Amino acid sequence: MYDILSYVRYFRWQSVLDVLLVAYLFYQCSLWVRGSRALLAAGGLAVIGVIAFLARWSGLILSGWLFQSMWAVIWLILIIVFQPELRQILERFSLLELIWGRRSTTLPGETLAEVTEAVFELARERIGALIVLPQVDPLDLYLHDGVHVDALISRAVIRALFQPPAPTHDGAVIIRGARIEQAACFLPMTTTAGLPAAYGARHRAAIGLTEQCDALCLLVSEEQGTVALARQGILESFPNPLRLRQGLEHIVPTIPDDTPALLWYWRRLTYRLGAKAFAFGIALGLWIAVAGQQSTEMALTVPIEYQRIAGGTELRGDIPTDVTIRLRGSQLALSALRASSVRLRVSLEQAREGLNYMTLTARHLDLPPGLELTDMRPAFLAIEVRKKETLPGPMPTEE
Repeated sequence: MYDILSYVRYFRWQSVLDVLLVAYLFYQCSLWVRGSRALLAAGGLAVIGVIAFLARWSGLILSGWLFQSMWAVIWLILIIVFQPELRQILERFSLLELIWGRRSTTLPGETLAEVTEAVFELARERIGALIVLPQVDPLDLYLHDGVHVDALISRAVIRALFQPPAPTHDGAVIIRGARIEQAACFLPMTTTAGLPAAYGARHRAAIGLTEQCDALCLLVSEEQGTVALARQGILESFPNPLRLRQGLEHIVPTIPDDTPALLWYWRRLTYRLGAKAFAFGIALGLWIAVAGQQSTEMALTVPIEYQRIAGGTELRGDIPTDVTIRLRGSQLALSALRASSVRLRVSLEQAREGLNYMTLTARHLDLPPGLELTDMRPAFLAIEVRKKETLPGPMPTEE
């Protein structure tokens, strides 16, 4: 097993890109399964994987084979059952979104006051309402139908959108910044069991949306005349506009739109830092386990470098210039190996005049640690060493 210095030695920019890409995939998967039925499936897979590993580690041949065989069937079942969810998670893997990101929305102070006052006015009149405040995650995957509005936020506009018998009464209103983007949007319902019987369609829609993304939902209950805020699948009630405004100011990002790019990217990087660090740790561990331990072989042609040739001698005949070797080691070590850096060095210090036979071994190669020589062709050299012929001097001339 390699020590830490071995991993650092072979860690290159491709390795950084490899780990970051896998960490991003794990992070997106964690957002997808959070609060959904896929979380139960992921937990079941983890349990089966642990049992299979323990069975093989402890020498339970039959149990290890059984649980390992179950994996193919389980993956097929998951693909069939979670086909809509898999389509959604593939749609979320947007490289443009990863590179450019998406600015989290903010609510200016005046807008926040208008919204909080409006929802409590609707609550006093027992008029149901559902207002969505997007954050960083895109909402296009979760919104259905909807009418484009693009209007400035005011209490009058909000009341008009939810006042029966307006056609936008039953849907949700999407607010971004100081404007109302859409109205009459339908949100995904939660599948969580055991919710209170008093929760109606608006409650389940607010919980369902916030289970799948980081948006906030302001909910006005038509039956109870109360105001609640849904966040991460949890509803929290507020008794008055002041408490609601303080809660929103604490939750909603306070970085304005004219924030410098460097500060905004730092905020983007540290957003959900715990989940990102967990995904990065899993990806790094898998990289060490897979790239560092998986053994493979590679063929390589390396040149021969003859050294310490005795003075007054020279090599004659057909002199080999290279050999073909096969190396075994981890993919990590082999991928970092450069053919130009490997030499086969042959010392002719003890070579005698005539034909010399030399067996080639691993000691003639300058291999980095972690690599093993499995084959070498040719396995020996036949080197002919002769004294250099001296040319006769010029003939003396007669005077």
